[in-house]
Amino acid sequence: MKKQTCSRILPLVALLWGVGLCACGDSAPELQRYELRLQGTTSRFSTTYLSATAVQVTLGGAPLRTELLPSSQRMNVANATHAHLVAHFWLRPEQVREGALEATVVLDDFGAFEGTDGSAGFVDAREAPLRLKLQGDALERNGRAVIHIDLDRSIGAERQGSRPLLPHLRLVY
Repeated sequence: MKKQTCSRILPLVALLWGVGLCACGDSAPELQRYELRLQGTTSRFSTTYLSATAVQVTLGGAPLRTELLPSSQRMNVANATHAHLVAHFWLRPEQVREGALEATVVLDDFGAFEGTDGSAGFVDAREAPLRLKLQGDALERNGRAVIHIDLDRSIGAERQGSRPLLPHLRLVY
């Protein structure tokens, strides 16, 4: 008789415990994940490899949870048909509309290029990080921001064995 009672009570206890957990759940809003991508446009370069070494997204100057992804290494940004996934970042849905969102992507010091004319060499990306203001409403709508870099205007003439990267950017959602 004792065994039967335990077998009837155990499922009831498990059910009540589960209901109790749901009722006492965290009322904090869930964070939503957004993407930061990088894509180039060019007619002068068949390949241009760049790598991201750091990324930071801030809201009103305060850093958000951000994750630099392995796909941000050795990106061929001359491929205009692919926007490379650089990072994920998280914020609450209401924060998207709250204020000044900024993204900063730091590139590795040097990349490489191959021109459509057969030339090849290094890209000197030490000048400055890629820094942009994000538009919350567009970010909320699409879940991602894509940094477009105009490689034809951004990669300068050769000097001291490499070409400087002076980024000409625009943001697309």
